[in-house]
Amino acid sequence: AVQTYEPKVSSVKAMLWFGTIGPLLFVLAVLVQDILKPDFNPMRHFVSHLSLDKYGWVNVLNLIALGFSIMLFSIGVRIYFKDGTASLWAPRLSLLAGIGFVLNGIFAIVPGLGFPPGVVPIKTVHGTIHEFTGPVTFTALTAICFVFARRFSEEPEWRGWATVSRLVGFIIPTTWVICSVLVGLDYAGVYPNAPGGLFERISLGSACVWLAVTSYRMTQSLDVRQVGHSNHPLDSLSNPSG
Repeated sequence: AVQTYEPKVSSVKAMLWFGTIGPLLFVLAVLVQDILKPDFNPMRHFVSHLSLDKYGWVNVLNLIALGFSIMLFSIGVRIYFKDGTASLWAPRLSLLAGIGFVLNGIFAIVPGLGFPPGVVPIKTVHGTIHEFTGPVTFTALTAICFVFARRFSEEPEWRGWATVSRLVGFIIPTTWVICSVLVGLDYAGVYPNAPGGLFERISLGSACVWLAVTSYRMTQSLDVRQVGHSNHPLDSLSNPSG
């Protein structure tokens, strides 16, 4: 008989852990930059604006690291959701979100809203790409929440988290739209210094915290499955036969 490769539970857990560590480190790094960066107003400016001054490379690396963490997490998701609901779209959307963050780091946002100080906003190819990848990333994050929620609603131990996932799936786009409206009003001079940056951080922070907690719970559920308390398809990884 032809033997097929079955990944070890420890390998799956390692991939899933990237979904916890990456987002939490990202949030921490953004908070530190928000506090320490001169002439920067986190209530007004986008997270991506942190990439524009002489220390912007820190935020560039932060975005890219988050992206690769989520991409690695998507590998664990593909194995964790081996079949059934979400087995197709959960890993694909996670991968898309990861790629989006990497591109957001590589292609810098156009200067604006007074940051960096004294820099005149000029349209660039990088900025145009960023304007496209940003909404795609947030759309993927929103979709991930609802796709995961659909899968979680089928499993008794996850049904409570399915409700939380739907709530976060509502918060992410709602606060993103509010952010976009406020930034538009700021640029138009109708609402100077509007708190668009605050609502972007609520949207992004909600996504990162949800992702971190979800991936952590997934790793913990693997520990339960290793001792035979579930009939999940991954049981075969810890109890190989043949």
